[in-house]
Amino acid sequence: MIEATLRKKLEAYSLTMDLTCDPGEILCIVGPSGAGKTTLIRMLAGLERPDSGSVRCNGELWNDTDTNTFVPPQQRHIGFVFQDYTLFPHLTLEKNVLFAASDENRARELMKRMGIWELRHRKPSAISGGERQRGALAQAFARSPRALFLDEPFSSLDSRTRQELHALLREIVHENAVPTVMITHNLHEAYALGDRVVAMQDGRRDDNWLLPFAAEQSM
Repeated sequence: MIEATLRKKLEAYSLTMDLTCDPGEILCIVGPSGAGKTTLIRMLAGLERPDSGSVRCNGELWNDTDTNTFVPPQQRHIGFVFQDYTLFPHLTLEKNVLFAASDENRARELMKRMGIWELRHRKPSAISGGERQRGALAQAFARSPRALFLDEPFSSLDSRTRQELHALLREIVHENAVPTVMITHNLHEAYALGDRVVAMQDGRRDDNWLLPFAAEQSM
């Protein structure tokens, strides 16, 4: 379970967010560009530090400004998948997935499940964007992460590939009880994939931002 209370002064406003994410839950954070979504998820992962607040995962304190506690991201045992397919270009797909894997056999099974086993000897430049993102997801899960963070991971993919990866992601997250926080600007994707959806605007929770979409869906 992720529990966070975060405050950070940004150029245009002060980000103020409290959130929780249960084991096996996919929490989707939505909002317009500039709402503070990426800053929020980077603070959860330890890639940025808040001005004040705390982050806990499964009871372990990752960050607490009151006690000057800070666990760096590489020691948090997390998975982080970005929009731009963060694979090592000089390694084959298999070696990318095996990088930092907790169990090599499990990593290879994930590749098969993701439908990329036949591509294992290719380098990222020789496969499609959807195949690279499958590799990035397999790499993240192969680490047996305590938490998973996703920053617009499907926004550049076609609709069919996106739907296939949604289904795979939901299955593996729920099976492994991994608390998962994903940010997206796509409300349809958030409601299709997320177990819970939270809206942000100007650094704060603002569920009123969801009202036009809810009204549209009810028509």
